[in-house]
Amino acid sequence: MFIINLLYSKRNFKLDAGYHSDKLNKLFRKKFNTDAKDFIKRLANDGYISSIGKSPPKYYICDKPKAFSALDQHGYPVTQGRIRRL
Repeated sequence: MFIINLLYSKRNFKLDAGYHSDKLNKLFRKKFNTDAKDFIKRLANDGYISSIGKSPPKYYICDKPKAFSALDQHGYPVTQGRIRRL
């Protein structure tokens, strides 16, 4: 959920707004002391995230409702619905 939460907090929802895989791996390794490649592959296979086909891949959330539901179930703060500024 750390990876999905990081992508959610950086608002990586579109094909042109991906998060760099090396930065993602560095932050994951700093927090959990292990490599993130297996976890990223599992999230991509489950349909939560997708990659942009660049030399070092970039990742974004491709299925927003599924990712938001998973974050909400695990206790991460997620905005439900559309928020309008006053």
